[in-house]
Amino acid sequence: MNMTEPAIKYKNTVPGTFVRRVNRFVAEVMIDQKTERVHVKNTGRLRDLRL
Repeated sequence: MNMTEPAIKYKNTVPGTFVRRVNRFVAEVMIDQKTERVHVKNTGRLRDLRL
């Protein structure tokens, strides 16, 4: 898999920086200098995220 190209493409997304995982379905992400809570579709370990 090419790491520069997402495996699944969604519409209406914005770039952000992962901050932390609150629980299985919720994460905090930095978007436009503001921390937002977002839904996590992948409930796995998110091994592909690199900090």
